[in-house]
Amino acid sequence: MSVVTGVCLFTGPAEDPRLIKAVTDWLAKRNFGPLKDVADHGGGTKHPQRREYSAGYNYFVNPAEFAEFVLGLEWDWPENVVLITQPEHGRMSVWRRT
Repeated sequence: MSVVTGVCLFTGPAEDPRLIKAVTDWLAKRNFGPLKDVADHGGGTKHPQRREYSAGYNYFVNPAEFAEFVLGLEWDWPENVVLITQPEHGRMSVWRRT
């Protein structure tokens, strides 16, 4: 039996791509694949004014550990960074820098 956690990361549209690479590298060191940029897959007639990254992971690390890393990065617009983790069982968590 697997235990899947969904992860979504939202950022402003102009964040430095090196920050997403840092997140991808953190995940890779723990044997998780990269987040995929899915902002172009939404509906509507305009591109959303944000970036959206998503993935599903089996037996994911402690979400609080991941959130601490992501929110601790030097984002240009930290007020626009939102991380959502959704375990297969239990409550969804929404993480933001306060």
